[in-house]
Amino acid sequence: MEQLMAAYLFSNGHCPLPGIGSLQIHAGSAKAFYANNSILGPQPEIRLVNKEENATSFLHYLIRKLELNEQVVITMVGDFCAKINHLDFGEELSLADAGFFMRTKEGTLKFHSAVVPASFFPELPLERISQPGSIHQVRVGDTETTSDVMTEYLNEAPPVKKFTWWMAALLLLFLSIGLIIFYQQAASHQELWGNSQPIKPPQPSSSYQIVN
Repeated sequence: MEQLMAAYLFSNGHCPLPGIGSLQIHAGSAKAFYANNSILGPQPEIRLVNKEENATSFLHYLIRKLELNEQVVITMVGDFCAKINHLDFGEELSLADAGFFMRTKEGTLKFHSAVVPASFFPELPLERISQPGSIHQVRVGDTETTSDVMTEYLNEAPPVKKFTWWMAALLLLFLSIGLIIFYQQAASHQELWGNSQPIKPPQPSSSYQIVN
């Protein structure tokens, strides 16, 4: 019967378990590896959900496949679900190739999906295409944003600092200090506008001679 339960689960995406809940197949999500330009397809996962479903269709499926009357099939399903409920920590109950039931240390029932061979989900080449004007999601660090927001941010002109009056006054002060230092260093050699050495006036020649 476990084989038929697994077949029903894979065919319908769910399988009711009276008194427990139901098994449901979740498709999962694809994984993109941008560094390798590849993508891995979504891997399905079977989860035990604490929500019971109508088991009529499931019971009719077992009755038709097993060719047994309804009461016998109901008893078989009930016995299998009772085994699941009576699992202790460390014990497992297999469901064909779908996986197995187990109980955690905290006492919670779990279903562990069988590992699907990697050959069923090969990595495929990935090519990113961005159409002009289209808006798509991008990740910047840990933040999710959109392409138009990033384009606006990157095209935003940097703020231009205004040349204020105090900047002009500070520039003039530095120039004045520089000129004063330069003048003091050059004062011992030359004047600002010429030679700093004094010019001696020529001595007048004598126009007469003293005779004894």
